[in-house]
Amino acid sequence: MKTPSGILCLVALLGLLATNVSAYEGTMFSPVAGAVSKIELVDASGKKSGCLWMNGPRLTAKWKEYSFAFTPEGNDGLVCIRVGPLGEGDIPYYYDEIKVNGVLIDNNSGWTFPRPLAGESKLVTDPALSFSGKPCLKLYPVPCAGASRDIVVTKGEKVVVSMMARSGSVLEAYAVQMSAVTASLDEAMKIGAGLKGDAMESGRELATSLNGLVALSGSQLHISVPPLTPDAVSLEALKAKTSELTKAYDEEKARTAGDELPCLYDQPKVRAEIKAKITEASRLAASLKTDCLLAFIFGTR
Repeated sequence: MKTPSGILCLVALLGLLATNVSAYEGTMFSPVAGAVSKIELVDASGKKSGCLWMNGPRLTAKWKEYSFAFTPEGNDGLVCIRVGPLGEGDIPYYYDEIKVNGVLIDNNSGWTFPRPLAGESKLVTDPALSFSGKPCLKLYPVPCAGASRDIVVTKGEKVVVSMMARSGSVLEAYAVQMSAVTASLDEAMKIGAGLKGDAMESGRELATSLNGLVALSGSQLHISVPPLTPDAVSLEALKAKTSELTKAYDEEKARTAGDELPCLYDQPKVRAEIKAKITEASRLAASLKTDCLLAFIFGTR
């Protein structure tokens, strides 16, 4: 992040604090003064530094209010507030009702979002997802990144940043990730070659992968989706099974929406296993699309 001359840069990182890698963890707030700003930051205990770290409690699926305070000394300036979860995983986090000294920040503009990795961090407008019913931030864990914006601070005046925050469900990420499988199958079907030669072998591999995902989702997520049968491997059947799985993830997300602990809370190994299976299915679907294209161009291979 660039820090112009005479500008104070505050980095407020809200999200996962690595006290327990298996958890949907807490929040972290870090005000950082720019090197040329000649400003020191003071926390509630009186500690004075150019970089302060203040940790918060773990996030769950229930909205909770958090607040963090610091006082800039030595100069006035701009503050860059960066919010977002830290850590690893595909779990979205939501931030709403962000206030500076009690003044509500308008989320509709002014935010800069990080480059997508695990998922796409963005402003979401679905009132069912936010605390206020207005647009809120949906952020995924991205190392050393978060949504950011500038605010103005005055030397000697305490700054209190507060917000409502919660963790989302990993099922949100699974449903999004499955869309890549569906997209590849849609393209393969448009080619019109069907499953021939190498494409048939790729189709069988994808069917095996999807059946593995069905079994894992059934044992860990209690999702009841029947597997594909070996004699029913076709582009239409593969797409139907992919759509069925995606729908099941959405339905399970809705069923568990009222739970305080999100789906697969504190089960990183299971989350990673399911993600690996979806990634495998996505790779195989892309390979199948390529084989269908080659079969169309060169005939049965």
